[in-house]
Amino acid sequence: MSNTIKVIVSSDQSEAQIAEQKLQIKGYQTTVSQAQDVVLDGTDLGGHLDFLSDPDGEVFVVIGTK
Repeated sequence: MSNTIKVIVSSDQSEAQIAEQKLQIKGYQTTVSQAQDVVLDGTDLGGHLDFLSDPDGEVFVVIGTK
């Protein structure tokens, strides 16, 4: 089980790659996924529901676990 999960959403692939590298330097294991829409659901924890998308193309999601 991971102690920390960090999620970074970017509309720019190079920014996502830089974010991934920064997380790796900090000791995170990372994965990058592409999507047209991203849904972040924090309602079970008292948060809210976020729908993210880029009308010009793909969204890049960097997930870091530590």
